Amino acid sequence: MGMKTLILKIHENAAEIGINGEILTYRPEGKRLQHHLVSKINKYELLEFVNLDFQNVEVCDVSFIDEIVFQLSSIIKQEKPNVIVYISNLDEYVYDSLRAAQLLKEDKLSKNSKEKKRLPLLYYSKNGFQIIGELEAILEETFDLIKSRDGGITARDIAQAKGIAINSSSNRLKKLFDYGLIQRTIITDNSGVYFQYLLPNV
Repeated sequence: MGMKTLILKIHENAAEIGINGEILTYRPEGKRLQHHLVSKINKYELLEFVNLDFQNVEVCDVSFIDEIVFQLSSIIKQEKPNVIVYISNLDEYVYDSLRAAQLLKEDKLSKNSKEKKRLPLLYYSKNGFQIIGELEAILEETFDLIKSRDGGITARDIAQAKGIAINSSSNRLKKLFDYGLIQRTIITDNSGVYFQYLLPNV
């Protein structure tokens, strides 16, 4: 099946497997929902974006979020490396749980690798796309530039806008892509073959 963006409503998907979608707690239940979501994602071959929509979710504890956001994202990155995951409709309390889970995960990974690890997340709200979590300043700057451009952006565009070498702008865009914050597509035209980077068209 082909589809560019798959919207997964967490509340509804939890209910499909007998979980109260308003209050999501307990890691084993989170893992059950994670497996359910992965099975749906695997039905689509041409996906570009997966939206985890938390509308109507009032409580979601740290362990549950770890399973359906961070572990799920890791699985998608391994099985479908070109698919970008983004989150929407976070209640204030669910947002706080998400940040707590993010910080705990980053701290654990940093200790294991003995270097600072970041797990930024792409979030969509009424104010457009933003990043949840810490990111290098030059990457935040580059992300903001991508947001300001409709129809995608290239390394050459960044280089011209910021007065930097194309290699430097390419590295910035590649890092954002590797973090799972932007999508990329290959463009072939009279000027050659190159990547164009973009955010979901919401």
